[in-house]
Amino acid sequence: MKNNVRNSFYEQNLKGLKVLVLAPHQDDEINIAGNTIVNLVNCGADVKVCFSTNGDYTLPASVRIREAVASLKKLGCNKQNIYFLGYGDTLNGSFKSHIFYNKNDVVKSKAGYSETYGVEEISDYAYIKSGKHSKYNANNFCKDLKNIILDVVPDIIICVDLDTHADHRMLSLSFDEVMGEILRENNSYTPLILKRFAYDLAYFAIQDFYDFNIKQNKRPILNHERCIQQFIDKAYYSWNDRWRMPVIKNEYGNFVFSKKLTQALFCHKSQSAAMKALGIINSDEVFFERRSDSLSYKATVQVSSGKGAHLKDFKILNLTDIDAQYIKFDNYLWQPEADDKDKKATFIWDEKQDVRFIRIYGNLEDTGYIKSLLISFDNGFQIKTNRLPKDGLPLELEIPRQIVNSCTIQILDVEGYGYGISECEFFSTKEVRNILPAFLKITIEDNFVYKYIMSADCTEVALGIYTSNIEKEIKFSVIKGDAEINNQKLYLKKDDFAVIRAQDVSGKAYDQIVICREAKWKLITIQVLQKVEKIVFIGYCRLCRKSFFYKQNGLKKTLMSLIKKL
Repeated sequence: MKNNVRNSFYEQNLKGLKVLVLAPHQDDEINIAGNTIVNLVNCGADVKVCFSTNGDYTLPASVRIREAVASLKKLGCNKQNIYFLGYGDTLNGSFKSHIFYNKNDVVKSKAGYSETYGVEEISDYAYIKSGKHSKYNANNFCKDLKNIILDVVPDIIICVDLDTHADHRMLSLSFDEVMGEILRENNSYTPLILKRFAYDLAYFAIQDFYDFNIKQNKRPILNHERCIQQFIDKAYYSWNDRWRMPVIKNEYGNFVFSKKLTQALFCHKSQSAAMKALGIINSDEVFFERRSDSLSYKATVQVSSGKGAHLKDFKILNLTDIDAQYIKFDNYLWQPEADDKDKKATFIWDEKQDVRFIRIYGNLEDTGYIKSLLISFDNGFQIKTNRLPKDGLPLELEIPRQIVNSCTIQILDVEGYGYGISECEFFSTKEVRNILPAFLKITIEDNFVYKYIMSADCTEVALGIYTSNIEKEIKFSVIKGDAEINNQKLYLKKDDFAVIRAQDVSGKAYDQIVICREAKWKLITIQVLQKVEKIVFIGYCRLCRKSFFYKQNGLKKTLMSLIKKL
């Protein structure tokens, strides 16, 4: 059965490809990119993982670091490819004691440290690089983060996004700041950048693993504690345009104990991370992509008033309060002065640029909006636009090829207040540069499908397709079984088993899945076995948690804890 489930993604040769995963805490490597780490390593990529904190809020760093090394070993990443910036772990509510709010002033972490540190044979990155530890402040954090990116020079960067945790927000915002600096300093460096919410797309995701068929990474549901729903379908977080990656090869089964991600999660005993496996393990892994090849980073920006630097700083949004439950975007817009009659921003390049695609992001707030823009190039070509989309979604303009030295964007008409532009991006192509090979995946009800089970009386099922870096037509065919496909709908005839293949015109990108009909007794058997496994799994997770607590705190504290719960 496994041999019939195939995808060109698993067969690509990525030798020489460098990948850097940026995670705030030990266990977030799984939440951010668990499947993707394994898949890229298996294809030959050089995957490195960097943790920004030592996870030392309540436990010694040695415990968390040891767990991370063990977890990443399960995922195929060796110890030499794991780095620790060595900053202190915090919680929301630390307020001004968090290094985020202290650019230059040195702060002390809850664990009692005021400079980066490592453990045993693993030193913090600043010490590895310079022989000196970095004092705890925001400037040093950004400097260390920038150094590791410049030292690794990854082709792909996967970074945590703006989860509600202050440390997650700190890393995400600092990465955007640092990345903007790097792109402005080195115009030829254009990595693929993928960001992912570790909480509502993994750690706090819907626990829907147990079913006949593994479900997709679902769109988050509004949750006032950890809601990223305030981001989805705003700015660059378009759910329909999300970047999707497949699960680990051959891990398509109905039971959680056997999964490699589960084994990695069990390594994080101090966090009882395996308890989250039923929500973390889905049929895909969802990311949001940021293009890094905008020509704006090469330009000098002149504005009639306001902060023109925001137009090319890579920050599409920004926060100045990383502790707040209900976020407020701040300090991210070019906003001309109220009495500015021109309201112009001009991008000037030293050399002629090839511009064919423009993307302009407006304000996320609903207090006001830009109704019209005039975009003028120095060769005389002009475009007058309609209003910028609401919620900070980008205005995208595909234009005839322009070879120019400058472009002026003028705000013609507005409504309300608080309007502005957060980022202007100019590209030579609409398409993203293909760092990863073309990828496609067959879907059913938008779920990635590997082995699909349905009842014996079912005779047809609608097939969908997800593609990445593919523009041409996709062809479906039946490889095995008595079945036919018409208008992307599969019709099963006599056989209860069919192998379906989808491929692009070249045949280089393809996906092959198994669809089978099962008798009612077998479906009931699977359900019963899943219920039994769920009881055993949760019980084992709780036993592991108590065992860890006992080892850390001794018999007396463990008994007292149990008595309090009674």
